[in-house]
Amino acid sequence: MVQFCPNCENMLRNRKEEDGKIFLICPSCGYKLEVSRERETKKPLPYQKRNLIKKTVILEDINIVENPTTEVLCPKCGYTKAEYFQQQTRSADEPPTTFFRCLKCDHRWREY
Repeated sequence: MVQFCPNCENMLRNRKEEDGKIFLICPSCGYKLEVSRERETKKPLPYQKRNLIKKTVILEDINIVENPTTEVLCPKCGYTKAEYFQQQTRSADEPPTTFFRCLKCDHRWREY
């Protein structure tokens, strides 16, 4: 089952290991979900059946899609390289919004 971020509803796809624990990470906002943890506090969505077994699929490192990088000035630290992705946040006749993440200080910003 694919997991989605509860904050920004993007797909959790980056995999990271810390102290023997495995986390799925949201590429947009940085939310972390521990894979081995039971998620008892979440209520099931209306379309889910209560007896449905929840499974989390861990993608192997070869299947992880990394966001491309570009040369852009970070407004916080002045570093010139950032990871970016684009998302259509307004109507279809408007250009997409570009989201950036600084590779040095992890600051996130967007350009319309």
